[in-house]
Amino acid sequence: SSYLGKNQFLVTQFIDGPDSNLYTFGSYSKSGKVVMEFTGRKLTQNPSFLGAVGIAEDIPSPRKIGEYSRKLIGEVGFSGISQIEYKKNRETDDYYLIEVNPRSWMWVYLATVCGKNLPLAKYYTLTGRDELIRSDKNKKRYLFIDEQSILYNSLRERKVAWLFHILRRLFSHKYVFARYAHSDRGPFFRAFQG
Repeated sequence: SSYLGKNQFLVTQFIDGPDSNLYTFGSYSKSGKVVMEFTGRKLTQNPSFLGAVGIAEDIPSPRKIGEYSRKLIGEVGFSGISQIEYKKNRETDDYYLIEVNPRSWMWVYLATVCGKNLPLAKYYTLTGRDELIRSDKNKKRYLFIDEQSILYNSLRERKVAWLFHILRRLFSHKYVFARYAHSDRGPFFRAFQG
């Protein structure tokens, strides 16, 4: 625990395990019922152990994560896009709730390329066209890569864990990038200015 101020304390627990033990249950829900869901896993972060996504992949949903998340969303009657993050303890194989974001998240595009377009599903609901909501299942796996994170991990932290994850998935995954597209290189270069 750490001291915040007079009579205020923040109690935290460290969950043992690497960044690749962080799982995300992303979904679009309507009145507590999950309409569309996506599960992903962080592989690296920027900075390591306590940061934003560096590399992430789509994965089949572990049963417990799906059960816990649907129950939580149903209990509060949530409507909208959300991200529920868990960390798996490498010693016990238990999943611990890390945070709940009642909004979209930084790497939601990975869900979209995997056929789970959560923003579009919400748009269809808001415009009264629920019948158009469709969840596709792509046969190919995807890897989300934030190029700026790779540079940060390599240069500032002198870590190259990202290389292992990319090489290991070189032939089994397609890649999507956070800041680079062949048709629009501007965001990639602006990310490294100033």
